[in-house]
Amino acid sequence: MKSRDTSRNLIDLAVVIFIFFAGLFAAWVAFGVLESTAEGEFQQYRVGGAIAGFLAATTLLATFYLQVRKSSGEFEELRERADELEHKLLRGGPCPRGFQIEAVDRQQIVFARPREWTAAGGLIVNLEMPKSDTDDLPGIFRCYFVPITDETPGREDYFLSEIAKAENAPQYVDSFTSERLTLGGDQSPIDAIKIIARQYARIHRRRSPVTGQMNVEWTEIPKDSFFGHVSAVNPAFVLDGSEIDYIEILVSGWGFRKGATVQATPTLGEKSDLETTFINDYTLYAKLTPDSWSLDDELRISVQNPDTGGECSNTGSIRIVDSNTAASLAEGGTEVGGVSEPESSVSDAEGLPGESGSLEQKLLSTVSDESMDAQSEEELIFRPICREVVTCYHDELGMVYVLELVDDDKDFSATSAQFNQILASVRFLV
Repeated sequence: MKSRDTSRNLIDLAVVIFIFFAGLFAAWVAFGVLESTAEGEFQQYRVGGAIAGFLAATTLLATFYLQVRKSSGEFEELRERADELEHKLLRGGPCPRGFQIEAVDRQQIVFARPREWTAAGGLIVNLEMPKSDTDDLPGIFRCYFVPITDETPGREDYFLSEIAKAENAPQYVDSFTSERLTLGGDQSPIDAIKIIARQYARIHRRRSPVTGQMNVEWTEIPKDSFFGHVSAVNPAFVLDGSEIDYIEILVSGWGFRKGATVQATPTLGEKSDLETTFINDYTLYAKLTPDSWSLDDELRISVQNPDTGGECSNTGSIRIVDSNTAASLAEGGTEVGGVSEPESSVSDAEGLPGESGSLEQKLLSTVSDESMDAQSEEELIFRPICREVVTCYHDELGMVYVLELVDDDKDFSATSAQFNQILASVRFLV
């Protein structure tokens, strides 16, 4: 409909310009070439000569066009009414016995379904905000419904179960708030509950070589995958008073990213950053210097990814032992760092190659050039996201309606304000 109005306006403009110049041309021919004369009264003004001819010609042409446009408008109105009638006929299309018509006006589709097939819930609308090179995750708005059945709990129990879902998912929900509200306007308000949760996402951005558009795929991830998780530190013991320059340590776990830093914190002392080399998502190599510890101390080893705002992973530990304890541990087959030179300190660890060279070089040699190139072609972003979910329990319609907004933490304040405007506009067709 909008395109039709635009086309009509453009045609009107073109016709006005044509009538103007046609009137000028007619006046020039009549009074300039044929040397005609004319006199008339227009809007209480007396005009003569070429001006009178110009006004007469333009008035005649304009009257003719308005008559044509009027008949064309009537035709357009008839066509729109025909479209409406066609839609009504489609609604009354073939419907086998035992079936009923299902019409989805938004998608302009009508079909027949068996009467015993009932709505099992589903997506009503799924909208995405405009993509840009500076927006890591374009905001997403969804609206879907769940039918109320005999097994569905009552409104208050249903709301409590929604809060419990957030409480029982600490790995995926960092924090959340909840509040009660109503939807549907002041005339017929329906109780609802709003939950705003802080979560984390892995975002994969890649520009399409065909369309040039930015394709964005994202997945919710646990907190451990965002901050990193330390599962083991090797060696777990180091010798106090070692005279070597540094001890090579391996930190194993998951959720490590390029640019991650291994940090060591003594029991009594301040945290220090260690020289760190990223090997892969689950292995980091670091150099620990003897000035980082003292006897009978325990070093807490953590990892700080580059995009967590300074927050760190959980901690592993390295125990500092004297020479007697180190000898006893070595006799039992336990490795102790600082006993020998770095090249052999942990070189017998399972899965490491046996070639000569530093442990760091050996580890890096296990990372193929192809995998490094593949990683460099992808733009992987890890960042906090916010999810705002409003659940409305409508007894009369027999539906639970859910409206959901997801956006990154940078843009959430602005999109949440728009989301609140959407909530204020909701009405139910009862």
